[in-house]
Amino acid sequence: MKLIKIIFLSLLLTSCARKTALTTEIIKKYNFSESSLRQIQLYSSKDIVLSKVQDESNVTVKEGKIFLLDEKNSETVFIKRGTPCILDTMISTNQLIVSFENGANRLLAFGNDNSGSLSLEAVSWFGGKGKLQYAGKTYSAANGDACLLVKARKLNRLKSRMRLVKGRKV
Repeated sequence: MKLIKIIFLSLLLTSCARKTALTTEIIKKYNFSESSLRQIQLYSSKDIVLSKVQDESNVTVKEGKIFLLDEKNSETVFIKRGTPCILDTMISTNQLIVSFENGANRLLAFGNDNSGSLSLEAVSWFGGKGKLQYAGKTYSAANGDACLLVKARKLNRLKSRMRLVKGRKV
């Protein structure tokens, strides 16, 4: 009876789903196709902040005076840590295109980094900031170390049979 309790407890403790980084190694090891990855819920590991600042200057002359108009338009897209997303396109096992929201071209690319995780990709990186396309506009992203997470659950099963042998007598 004690053995059954230990087995049950170990199954219960190891069956809890935890979020773990989606890596190219996992994709290759379990031979995930694009269609199977579409069925897996993905999540962002960190906050992703996309920002765009547009400067506009206008000079007009009116009634003998010069009017200078400097205008700044700021647009920010904030994707919180743990936000769910889905696979849109699998370029290769090293690069996935995902969608956090509905809409045309509202896609972000995640690719293989040095650690094997699939982290946020940009067209170019300079000084820790990346330039990328989102919804048809060019944005700046500051957190390129954000990667994709998946919920993984490991089940360990142990089947055993036990017999009590009383022995043989003459």
